[in-house]
Amino acid sequence: MDRKSSDQTGKTNRSGWRNLHACTLENDIRYRGPLTYGGFQILGWCCIVLASVYFMTSMATKINPDLEPRFSSILTVLIYIAPMSLPFLLLANFAKILNHDEGYKGQLLMNFSAMAGIFLAFLLLYQHFFVGAMSTFADNPADTDAAMTIIIEAATPRRFTAFNIFVDLFLCTIFMLFLNHRPTKIFTGKKIIIFRLFAILPVAYEVVCMIVKERAFRGLLTVPPLCYPLLTVKPVMTFVEFILLAFFIKFREHRFCRHGKTYEDYQEFLKTNRNSLHFSVFTAITMLLLGLLDLFIYIYLLDINSVGLDPNEWEDVAKYTKLLYLYPSIGLGNGTFMAFVAPVVLLFSYTRHPKFRKFRMFIPVIGVVLIILVVLQGAYQMIRIGNYEKVDILGISRKIADVLHMLQQ
Repeated sequence: MDRKSSDQTGKTNRSGWRNLHACTLENDIRYRGPLTYGGFQILGWCCIVLASVYFMTSMATKINPDLEPRFSSILTVLIYIAPMSLPFLLLANFAKILNHDEGYKGQLLMNFSAMAGIFLAFLLLYQHFFVGAMSTFADNPADTDAAMTIIIEAATPRRFTAFNIFVDLFLCTIFMLFLNHRPTKIFTGKKIIIFRLFAILPVAYEVVCMIVKERAFRGLLTVPPLCYPLLTVKPVMTFVEFILLAFFIKFREHRFCRHGKTYEDYQEFLKTNRNSLHFSVFTAITMLLLGLLDLFIYIYLLDINSVGLDPNEWEDVAKYTKLLYLYPSIGLGNGTFMAFVAPVVLLFSYTRHPKFRKFRMFIPVIGVVLIILVVLQGAYQMIRIGNYEKVDILGISRKIADVLHMLQQ
């Protein structure tokens, strides 16, 4: 487009489109999508809450199979909505960086603190309360940790559990930092290449997590429960999407600055509604394509690995069923939901500021409170639907009262 410029100023090209380097806040377009990054943050946490609803509802159907026909349609919807939390939260974080509302330092600190907080909370609940309590019943307390690992592996079909979404958010933010940030100390001049190469680290971490998940699923590796909060949650295509967005910003910086513009000019260009619209369109298209590509790869892998399996043989049916769960467990085949997020992204504008900015800090708190309420209410309902032997509760209460009276005397 830039090669077809009609003059040296680069105002417009022959097709009538304004050149990238000629776009400023003064000649900016007026259109902005109605959704802000605050709205995407709310949508992301709503999806996380719905994920807890899905978990508790599926647990209830296992306790009481008679409830499965009643909740099957709800579970079918929730299984697609729950994974959408990560794209919404990733785009919200991306928008804060592009909009200069929160820099890399703020994003990294917030995501790392949340990631470490979940890890420490899990460490306290599992190692201190769970393992510590069970060790009192063991003849050899040193074997309690290994015994709990065996039980948890047997209870989880994938032989591991990944739930810390902030690991993904931290990796994506640090990848964006290494690829697009310009440090003012140490890594300056030609040394910036070393800083850019650090972007390989989050990608390597993602690949290692995929290998660990695959080997754990096949029973070739035992993942200690304390490592569960350190595993990535997102599908592979979600990470690929974020990499594409980071390179999109970097490539546009190169295009913008090659006409004599500076890095500071590009930072001003990022504030334009025009770039916000281009960003939303590019994100929606790539999400749609990657979602369809993920579905194609999943079907292709199933086809080539199921050749020769007889559907009438029980062992072959078991192998095929294992394949159905293997690929989603390592992050392949479960990124198709991005195709459903794509239309919503077209309504998103990172240049639009939320009306109630101070309210944003309470969104995660409200989300955590709602998750706790869902878990407590779900546990309460599961207790009520269980088939238990009835007892004389009034008689038991009188015996307890007699014991208490004796203790008081």
